[in-house]
Amino acid sequence: SGTLPQDIGLLSHMGTLNLTRNNLIGTIPVSLGIMSSLTSVDLSINDFVGPLPKSIAMLLDLKYLDLSNNALEGDDDLDALKNLPNLEELYLSRNKFQGNVGQFGSSESLRVIDLCECFIKA
Repeated sequence: SGTLPQDIGLLSHMGTLNLTRNNLIGTIPVSLGIMSSLTSVDLSINDFVGPLPKSIAMLLDLKYLDLSNNALEGDDDLDALKNLPNLEELYLSRNKFQGNVGQFGSSESLRVIDLCECFIKA
């Protein structure tokens, strides 16, 4: 339990970050975006709040992102995700995101997207 510290970004050579079901609270640190070796991030089933950090757009090798079952919110923040060139699986269900599915229309690599129980429009 607790918060995810800003200095997590110092783990720049980490390829997988899985912190599922850790009762984490607060916002996702901006420094997550400098973990340039990440290919898989799972922060699901925690109590993260607020918007996604725009720095997430710097995770160019990211293939798997699961942020489901938190209290994340925003609409413009999803734009950061649409430009991840290698993202194949995206799980955002059970959050408070807004926007529309068309935001992801330009992604050629995205194979799975889960937006259930969000406020996303078709």
